[in-house]
Amino acid sequence: MVSLSDIRPLLYIARLFGCGLFLVTENDIMMMKYGTIYSVLFALLYVSLCIANIYMLRWDDMIGPRLLMLTVVRTGLSYSCVLSDIVMTYCYNWKIRAALSHLRIFDRTTKYKEPKYPHMIRYICWSLVFVMLSFWTIVGYITFWWVLTNFM
Repeated sequence: MVSLSDIRPLLYIARLFGCGLFLVTENDIMMMKYGTIYSVLFALLYVSLCIANIYMLRWDDMIGPRLLMLTVVRTGLSYSCVLSDIVMTYCYNWKIRAALSHLRIFDRTTKYKEPKYPHMIRYICWSLVFVMLSFWTIVGYITFWWVLTNFM
């Protein structure tokens, strides 16, 4: 059985990227008091950074039209993914809470997979978060250097 506090690291990282609508209490997962405002502000900040990025690329003389179009499309897809994640998390809040509640009730009544080491899942979640952040940092760094050497 997994306690809700074991998924807390994943919610912290989601909050870092603008999708931090949830707080973990002892028996439930619920929306933050200012979660909607936080997500809207993050979405506005993200769109302003996307527009600034496209605006600065327009003034760059060394960038070709193909690379400019690729960057604009990639930025648009990135923003649509982040925005759709925020909207779906907000709209389907009740389904997420209901599913987690039903799973917890099932686990408690059946004592399903009572763990031998109760904090193992928490450690796995923290390490998974670290691995994901490290992986995407490395991918971003390699992409940056690849674009710098091949297109400049």
